[in-house]
Amino acid sequence: MQKVASPMISTKKINLALAAQTIYFEKLQKVLKYDLTETESKLKGDSNVDSILEKKLKRLQGEVNFFSK
Repeated sequence: MQKVASPMISTKKINLALAAQTIYFEKLQKVLKYDLTETESKLKGDSNVDSILEKKLKRLQGEVNFFSK
């Protein structure tokens, strides 16, 4: 992305940067979805729910929704 910030850039560099960014965000979204699924399963399995785990679940749901949009 640093190459894109320079004053003289080609469309090829812009497209390459966008493709790299897209791949990164798709992988990040997969990691967040996995973490969300794991957190949800921990909450469903335990009758004694930790408030930190509930906060993590809400944060993860927001992050997954953000990347989905």
